[in-house]
Parts: sequence; structure tokens; C-alpha cells
Amino acid sequence: MVLYRRGILEPPKPREIELSAQVMPSTDSQKPVRVRWKASGALAIQLYQDGDFVAGEFRPSDEYETTIAKTTAFKIVADYGNGEAIEKETQATILTYGTGTTRTPNAGEQPGLFQVKPEEFDLDGTLDRVFNELGDRIQGNKVQGIKSLAISVDQVMDYRKLMTAFPLLAKFPLQIDQTATITIGEQFIRLEYQGPVKGFQSFQGPVNTLLGSPDVKADVSLRLIFEFSATVQPDGTEISNIKQALNRNPVERLSLTAKVTY
Repeated sequence: MVLYRRGILEPPKPREIELSAQVMPSTDSQKPVRVRWKASGALAIQLYQDGDFVAGEFRPSDEYETTIAKTTAFKIVADYGNGEAIEKETQATILTYGTGTTRTPNAGEQPGLFQVKPEEFDLDGTLDRVFNELGDRIQGNKVQGIKSLAISVDQVMDYRKLMTAFPLLAKFPLQIDQTATITIGEQFIRLEYQGPVKGFQSFQGPVNTLLGSPDVKADVSLRLIFEFSATVQPDGTEISNIKQALNRNPVERLSLTAKVTY
């Protein structure tokens, strides 16, 4: 405690867990829902749906998709070891009107009496397509700012191309979330990494070399997450520079997720 008071040591930061559940647009009675969370430093994650345990191996930063027919509670329990565990709960809400019908908002619609503007946009396609569609969604919904941006790929060639953009993106608040399962003959390698881009640089060269082997078989996933300390302008230099960096060696197909404010 004396060392803490004198500033020689820093006290441990309080545990923070981010948890969200987004109901996706659908005309079916069973609505798709995407649950996402981030519990930095956790050793294990348990997920519950309306109090029932959901089987699966989940990472500290991960997501889960399912379908629901009514408003549903989702809870995660993050185990940090040494008997320390923290819970967080959220609800996925399906709006029900007096007619008994349910409805989720469609992307691009103007907000009406029974519609809430989406706080998150999910897009897939080529680099130009997803950024053009993002611009259309921003303009159509009158978005004021962007809180975070996530870019992900799941093909080997796109994985290798996206890694070449790291030096150009180092000035941004970039986090890496990646898995690579690689088989070369009798060799089997599996690497999971979640953290800052600097910590991944020591793995980048060996993984890229393995993926370049002629007889390689691989299952990969690479996600770049830009979490801005303050919201950035949709037409500002940050988003423009990120797109420009990605365009140096564009991937064939990517997924983009943008969290926005109004």
C-alpha cells in the first residue's frame, strides 16, 4: 500500500465487462439475435440464456448467435481466477404492439413511432462495397459519430493480405482478435490471440510463413477492432485513413461492424 501511495506501483484497474445483445431484422417469429461481450483478463467465460447454461468454449472477447421468440435475458460469468468472478446481464428485446405482432427495424428505414435507430451496422462484401454501404447507412439514419469499427476476414489469402496493413494502422487504437488452426503434413498448430497489435507482431512472421507453405490446410479468423477514445466523425480523417490503409492490399471479402451514436 505504501508503494501504491508513492506512485511506484499502480493499483489494479477495476474489472470492466462489455455485453450487448442485438436483435437482427427478420420477418420470422423466431428473431435472430447476436450476443457480444468483452471481458479483458478473464480466464474463462460462461454464458446463460434466461438462466439456462449455454454449452460451448467461449473466449474473453467473443460472440454468440441464436434465435428468440420473446424478450430474453443473457448473462455472462467471467472467471478471473483465484476465486474472482464477475457477472453481467443484458436483455434482447422484441417489441410487441397492441395487435400482438412483433417487429424489428429494417436497415435504412426512417425511424418512426415504433422504431429505434440501430446502434450497430453489420455489413459484408468487398472493401469498397462495405464502406459505400456504411456511408449510405450513416446518411440514411443521420448518424452523428462512430464509436468503434471492426474489420474481419476468414479466408487464408485475405488473412495474409490484412496482416500487411498492420504497419499502416499502428497509429490507431487497434486490437487484434485472431485464431489460426494450421496443418502441414504431420504438423498441427493452433494459435489464439486477443490483445494489442504490438503483442501479435512476434507471431506474425512465423504464422505468415506457415500459411505460405504449398501443402498447408488452415482455418483462420482475423478481426481488427478500432475502439476510439472519443467518437469520431463519420466523414472524418480516421475512417478515411483506415479505408485508405486497407486499400493498399485489398482483401476479396470482409465483414465490417460499426457502432454508432446519434
